[in-house]
Amino acid sequence: MDPFEFADQVDTRVDEIIAKFKDKKSVRIFSGVFSNLGDYGLIWAVIYLYLLIAKPNEWKKLTFKISWAGFTVLFMNKVAKSVFKRRRPDKSKEIELLPSQVDATRPKWVRPSTSSSFPSGHSAAAFAASTVLSHELNIDLHLLSILIAISRVTIGDHHASDVLVGAFEGYVLGLLGNKIAGIVFD
Repeated sequence: MDPFEFADQVDTRVDEIIAKFKDKKSVRIFSGVFSNLGDYGLIWAVIYLYLLIAKPNEWKKLTFKISWAGFTVLFMNKVAKSVFKRRRPDKSKEIELLPSQVDATRPKWVRPSTSSSFPSGHSAAAFAASTVLSHELNIDLHLLSILIAISRVTIGDHHASDVLVGAFEGYVLGLLGNKIAGIVFD
């Protein structure tokens, strides 16, 4: 079995499970809240600002780490999305959709995605940021990343394999950012 066939099987099984509760109002709200927390890295920017106040002498290292997380994920995802051009779930004809064309289960206050599906940028950014910031806070922020990743599937913007690969990508880039920052700043 090739990796793409295996990914399709995983995606299909996860979609079957999610379909059972995707239309519930509480799931839509949960998905919308956590998806929005991941938009533009806003939650990570707030945590970064907190760290700047809490650790003012480490601003160079903190700025390097959060910048590393943001820019490397942005670059890697731009490349991967342009190569793979995977369609989003339930959006069979076009990659770019008008807000009125988006899945009816999406809360209206959640920004529609307009790029290709693979890999999940929200998941990659969340895991890169949580990896570098957890290292500074001594608190594991990966649960927040997991909730953001799950929200991307339940909201219908990604296949499960998109968020798994995005999470792995972000985690590895975060570890690399921590390693480089340790060499440069410690």
